[in-house]
Amino acid sequence: MPSNSKGRTADRVKRVVRADGSIAEYRYPAKLAAPKPKPGFGDTVEGVATDWQRSPAWQKLAASSKNTYCYNILPLLKLAGMEPIMAVTRRALLDIRDDILVNRGPGAARSFCGAVSSLWSWAIDNDRPANHNAVWRLAKALPAKGELPAWTVEEVRLALRYLPERLCRVIWLAMWTGQRRGDLIAMCWVDFDERTGTLWVVQEKTGSKVSIPLHPVLREALLRWRPANFQPTDRILLTDSGQPWSAANLSTTMSNYLDTVPGFPEGKNVHGLRKLAATMLAMAGCSVHQIMSITGHKTIAMVQHYTASVEQAATAEQAMGKLLLTQGTNLWDETGRMI
Repeated sequence: MPSNSKGRTADRVKRVVRADGSIAEYRYPAKLAAPKPKPGFGDTVEGVATDWQRSPAWQKLAASSKNTYCYNILPLLKLAGMEPIMAVTRRALLDIRDDILVNRGPGAARSFCGAVSSLWSWAIDNDRPANHNAVWRLAKALPAKGELPAWTVEEVRLALRYLPERLCRVIWLAMWTGQRRGDLIAMCWVDFDERTGTLWVVQEKTGSKVSIPLHPVLREALLRWRPANFQPTDRILLTDSGQPWSAANLSTTMSNYLDTVPGFPEGKNVHGLRKLAATMLAMAGCSVHQIMSITGHKTIAMVQHYTASVEQAATAEQAMGKLLLTQGTNLWDETGRMI
């Protein structure tokens, strides 16, 4: 039915054929055309994301988690920020995921899937018009998550021969404290207590305040690194330009330099130094709870995962020792044949 310029439909006309063959027309007043509903900002992807970041659930997240979520939903906001969240299809999300997979790798693609799924979950839990099917098993078919390998002491020695001083300090501090990347770059000189030989760390991920007794090697290094004129709030680890590291910049810089080290294995990163610290503590005979008191892990399972190979080797050596005690080593006769 045609409409006029004011949004009203034309008068409705009903024609009726009378018994004598004439046609009668009956006109009825026009009706207002029903306006097409438009989604408000709150129903768009960006609107829902904004409300999520203002919610109590968001405020409970660690700062590192907030930064991770914000960074990983950027591709979605860029392409569909002002679209209704209900209109975002699974195919559109898969296209974004696959583009990230090709250009940035499976880890980044998996992080995107996790961030988008968290956004959708919050929206659905808070009665926002989001389709759960759009994010169902979004990470399916991505390459399996690879294990972040631990460094070895030999690899540390090799890297220290070739890397610049600023990265050598990162390696040194990480392997002797076992802290996460974000906590390493946040350490300030005020956290270093020279008198007691301890380093205080408020862990970004857990919020726990950890006191780390310093190995004499690290304590001596910190005393050598500390500038003569320093402010207590100055960071311990700095870039060449004297600026604090960002997490992404540190990882990228470390990776680029390690690629130039002759014979250095691929796939090693800063987190692998945290695993090395746990491994060294395990090799020194520390219990799981003692290791957790240094690294700040909240679960025994994670520390056991890190130190499984050390425990296996130690247990196997003990088992073989018991076997030798019961069977001895005299398994050959005088002719050299096995008994």
